[in-house]
Amino acid sequence: MNGAATLMLLAMLAAHPAPQKLPESVTLSYGIGRDSCAHWLGVPGEDRDGVNWLFGYWTALNFLNPNTHLVGAKAGPSGVVDEVRKLCQAQPSMPLQSAVGVVYGQMLRAGK
Repeated sequence: MNGAATLMLLAMLAAHPAPQKLPESVTLSYGIGRDSCAHWLGVPGEDRDGVNWLFGYWTALNFLNPNTHLVGAKAGPSGVVDEVRKLCQAQPSMPLQSAVGVVYGQMLRAGK
């Protein structure tokens, strides 16, 4: 994802309620991030891949965030995963990338 697309996503997350679906014209990820939460949570062996993907995506969002590079620091790695997992359990059809984006936006707004 290029810097401009990331900044646009961050602005969208900060200015609007948590999105349920990201625009289809923006390619944000490859791999398991494009799969549903149900896939991540329900397919044996995918848990580790999903967590690894989540941390890579989260790190990129923090790296490209112009205001703070510490979103999720107070929650810690397990807290971030737990929040994404909770959202995914509530909305299993949501793509993992969207769930991570929603939780990132929530933690950004809450200063976590």
